[in-house]
Amino acid sequence: MKRRDWLIDFVSGRGFRTGWTVFIIAFFLFFVILPTVYVISYVFTDWDSITVVIGQPETLDIILDAVMASFAIAGIVTVIDFLAGLPIAWMMVRKEFRGKRFLDTMIDMPLAVPTAALGFSAALGFSAA
Repeated sequence: MKRRDWLIDFVSGRGFRTGWTVFIIAFFLFFVILPTVYVISYVFTDWDSITVVIGQPETLDIILDAVMASFAIAGIVTVIDFLAGLPIAWMMVRKEFRGKRFLDTMIDMPLAVPTAALGFSAALGFSAA
């Protein structure tokens, strides 16, 4: 039996699939569910410290300005994505042209690079200047 066949048999086996499923569930619980439960429990158990922050008019104005800026940016980006994305999607499906694979790669890139990692990298890059 070749080495490659052994590896395929191992990865295709029931034990590996069960272990992988357990790993994915544990990862999801540890990195998604647990922090969310912690934040929600902190809000309900230590509400006084949160009301101190929200109760200050200056802080509340900063928070509301940030939220409104986020919604404004999201709205602008949605319009730009719609206006640029619809023609590009039509062109990608209907036409054959040079550079189509490159354009497809550029379109798919945000799916491969997590948004949080890109934002963190950009924040580090802009703060170093």
